[in-house]
Amino acid sequence: MRFRGPLLLFLLALAGGVALASIFEVHAESKPLLEAGDPPAVPESAGAPRASPTPLPLRLVDAGAVGIPADTLAWGTSYSHATHAFDRLMLRRAPWVEPREMARTASDWDRYVERVTGWGANGIIVDAFLEFLTFENAEGVSTVYPADAPLLHRHRALRESFAPLFDRAAEAGAGIYLKTDMLALTPELDEYLRATTGGLDPADPALWRAYAAGFDELFRAMPSVRGVVIRIGEAGPLFNVADIEYRSEMALHRPEHVRLMLETFLPVFERHERRLVFRSWSVGVGGLGDLHNRPDAYLASLEGVHSPALVVSTKYTQGDYFGFLPLNPTLFVGEQQRIVEFQARREFEGFGAFANDLAPLHGTALRQLRERTPHLVGISLWTQEGGPLRAGPMSLYPLSGYWRWIDANVHATLQLALNPEASPDSLHARWVRETLSDDPAVVEGMTELLRLSRRAVDRGWYLRDFAKHRVSVADFEVPPLLWIQEWDQIGAWWAIDTSVADVVGDDWRSTVAEGHEAVALVRRMRAIAESLEPALTDDAEYARMLRSLDHQENLFQVLAFHRETLFGYQRWLRTGDDTGWRDSATRFERAAATHHAEWGNDLDFPSFEFGPALRALDRERQGAATPAIARVTLAGLLVLLLATAVRGVTPILASSWIAALIAGPAITLALFLPRGAWGPVLGLFVVAFATGAVAVLTRDRSSDRTPVSLLLSPQLLPLAWVLGPVAIRGTGYFWVLFWTSTPYRIALFTLLLGGPTWAALAHIRGRLIDGGRWRARGLAASALTAGAALAAAALVLPSLDDSLRAADGLLGVMPMTRAILNGITVYAGVPDALRWLPAAIAGLLLGTGGLVLARARQRAPADPAPS
Repeated sequence: MRFRGPLLLFLLALAGGVALASIFEVHAESKPLLEAGDPPAVPESAGAPRASPTPLPLRLVDAGAVGIPADTLAWGTSYSHATHAFDRLMLRRAPWVEPREMARTASDWDRYVERVTGWGANGIIVDAFLEFLTFENAEGVSTVYPADAPLLHRHRALRESFAPLFDRAAEAGAGIYLKTDMLALTPELDEYLRATTGGLDPADPALWRAYAAGFDELFRAMPSVRGVVIRIGEAGPLFNVADIEYRSEMALHRPEHVRLMLETFLPVFERHERRLVFRSWSVGVGGLGDLHNRPDAYLASLEGVHSPALVVSTKYTQGDYFGFLPLNPTLFVGEQQRIVEFQARREFEGFGAFANDLAPLHGTALRQLRERTPHLVGISLWTQEGGPLRAGPMSLYPLSGYWRWIDANVHATLQLALNPEASPDSLHARWVRETLSDDPAVVEGMTELLRLSRRAVDRGWYLRDFAKHRVSVADFEVPPLLWIQEWDQIGAWWAIDTSVADVVGDDWRSTVAEGHEAVALVRRMRAIAESLEPALTDDAEYARMLRSLDHQENLFQVLAFHRETLFGYQRWLRTGDDTGWRDSATRFERAAATHHAEWGNDLDFPSFEFGPALRALDRERQGAATPAIARVTLAGLLVLLLATAVRGVTPILASSWIAALIAGPAITLALFLPRGAWGPVLGLFVVAFATGAVAVLTRDRSSDRTPVSLLLSPQLLPLAWVLGPVAIRGTGYFWVLFWTSTPYRIALFTLLLGGPTWAALAHIRGRLIDGGRWRARGLAASALTAGAALAAAALVLPSLDDSLRAADGLLGVMPMTRAILNGITVYAGVPDALRWLPAAIAGLLLGTGGLVLARARQRAPADPAPS
C-alpha cells in the first residue's frame, strides 16, 4: 500500500499524457475526389445527340478589377484582403466623388460589362452596400447621419454617380447585386445601433430591423439593384482599411443568429421582388465554422428557412479553392435555391500567373451538381477576387496586367453554366478563335497547351500522394496544399514537413519524380506557344504569354528541387541515410536565387517567397554542433544525478541542481530557436532570477526539510527526453518523433505533467505541512515565488501576435501570416488581452502571499526580554 500515492500519480500523469498526445495525432485517410474529365461521349447507336440542357438561369460574376487601383508601389507588399475598389473615388468634401476617377471607372465598367456578358454572365456583384445608404427614408430608423455628416452627402453622390452604370449593365442583360458582410458598419451607424438596439447583439431583432430598413430604402432608391449578396463567415481587420470609414465585423456565431437575420430580411426582399444571396462560406472556426462544409451544420442554420427570394451560394468544393477536394456535401441538402461558386483566378494556385485550365474541373462539378442538386439555379464566378490581391501578380481582369489565362477560365466556366455538356476542348477552341486567332494551327496548338496546363499544375504545384488523403489534426482538416502556404510562402515548418513526409511514406520517390514531370510538361507547353509565333506576331500579348510560361517553368523547377530536398532531408532524419539530399539542397538554393533575381521585380509574374525554406537550410547547417551540445548537456545531467545518488545533497550539489534547472532549459531552448532569436532565452533567465530571488528572501529555513534534488530532478526528466533525439540527429529528429510517434509523445507529456506534479506534492509535504497542519510561512513563500515567476513572465511576454510569431520560430508549426493571425485572434476569438492573464494571476498570488506572510509575522511570538 505504500506505493499507492506514487502509482496513482503516475496513472494520472499517464492519462493526461495520452489525452494531450492525441491532440497532436495526424490522421490520414483516402478521400473521394472530384476527378476532372470530359462529358460522357454519346455512342453512335444512340441516334441523335442529346439536346443541350437548359442553361442555369443565374450566372453571376464579381465586378472584376473595376475600381481597383493599379497601385504599383503597393503591389507585392500587402497581405490585406481589402481590394480597395472605389477607394479613390470617395472624397471627404464636395464634390464627394472624384470626377476623373469616376470617368475612368465608368469606362472600365463598360469594357468589363461588354466582355462578361459576351461570355454569358447575366449578373454582376459589386463590392459596395453602405456606400449607397443614407437611412433618410428608412422606415423605423431615426437619424443615422446628421444633416451635415460628410458620409450622408457622399452616399447621395455615389448613388447618383453609379446609377447610370447600373442602368447600362441592365440594358446589356446583367442585373446588379451589391455585396456586403454582416455586420457592415460606419462610425455613425455603429454609434446609432449601439444607442438604439442595446449594442451589436445578433440575437436582438432590433439590430436586424435596422438593416432591413436600409435594404428597403436601397431598393426604392436604386431600382437597378436586383439583389444583395451577404457574407457572415469572414470579416474584420483582414478586410478593413485604417483610413476608410467602412468596416466589417464578425458578429454571427450561432445558427439562431443566422435564422433571425434571414427571417428579418427576407420579407423586405420578397416585397421588392429582389434576391437575397446568402453565402454559406465560413472559415472553419467558431460556432458557425462548419456551416460551409458539414450538412448537419448547414441544416442547423437553414432548415425550415424558405423564401422565393432566398438563394444560398456555396463554394463547389468541401473546403476552399484547392485541387484534390470532393464536391461540397452541403450542396446536396436543404430545400433552398442554390448557386455554386467558382474562382477563375485561383488564389491558392498562383493567382492566374500561369496557365491553369479549370474547365475540366468546373465542367465535371456542374454536371454532377445538376444531377444531384434539385434546386440548383446558377453559378457565382469570381473573376478577380479572393485572397490578398496584392500578394500575387498585378493581373487586374480584364483591364491591366496579364490576364489571358484568367479570361480562358471565365469564358469556359460561364459557357459551362449555359451547357455543362460542352467539352473543354471545344470551349477553348472557341475562346482562341475569338481572342487570339482563327488560324487552325493556333486553335489546335493553344487548345493542347491549355489541356496540358492542369496536368502540370496537379503535378508541379501539389504533392499528389499527400493531397489525395484527408489529413486532420485535432479534428481540424488541413488543406491539400500544405507545403506551399498562403499564398506564396514556400518554407520548411516541422509540423508540415514531417506530416507530409509521413503521409506520403514509401511513395516519396514518385512524388519527387512528378515535380520534374511537371517541369517537362511546361517546357512542352512553351514549345507549343513558341511554334505559333508566325501566326501570333501581331498579338500584343504574345510576348507576355511566353514570359508567363518561362516564369512557370522556372518556378516549377525550383519547387521540384525543393521537394527533392524536403523528402531527402526527412529520409535522413528517419534513417540516417543522407544520400543526395545535401546536393538537392544546393541545387534548390541556386535555383531559388536565380528565381528571385529574374522575377523579384516583375509585377506580372512575381517571384515566390522561398525565404522560409532557405532559412531552414541555414539553420540546419548552423546547427551542425547541436547533437554534440545535446550530448554534453545530457552527460552533465547524468553526472549530477549520479553524484547526488552517491554523496547525497551537499551544498555544492544543491547549488548545481539549481544551476541545472536554469541552464538546462536555456540550452535546450537555444538549440531549438533560430540563430539570433535569443529573446525567449533571456526571458527565461529573467523569470528564473525573479523566482529565485523571491524564494531566497521568503525561505523559512527552519522548515525547509525537502532535499533540493527531490524537488528539481523530476523537472529535468522531460528535458532529458527532449534532448535524447536531439543528441542523435539534431532538433529535426525530435520533431519527427513528436509528430509521427505516438508512444514518444505520450511519454513526453506524461513526464511534463508528472514531474512538476511530483515536485509540487513533495514541496507541500516537506515544506507546507507540519503535523497535518498547513504552515503559513511556507504557503506565503510559495505564493510569492509563483507570483514572482508569473509577474516576470508577464513583463517579458510580447503581444499575442508577436508571441505566436515567436512560437512559430521555436515550434515550426505553420507560418504566422497575417491571415492566420487574424483567424486566431478574430475568428477563433482569442483576445490579445490574454497576454495579461499571467499578470492578473501574479497579482493575485503576490497579494495573497503578502497578506498571509504579514499575518504570520504578526502572530509570531515576540522574542523573550533579556533577563
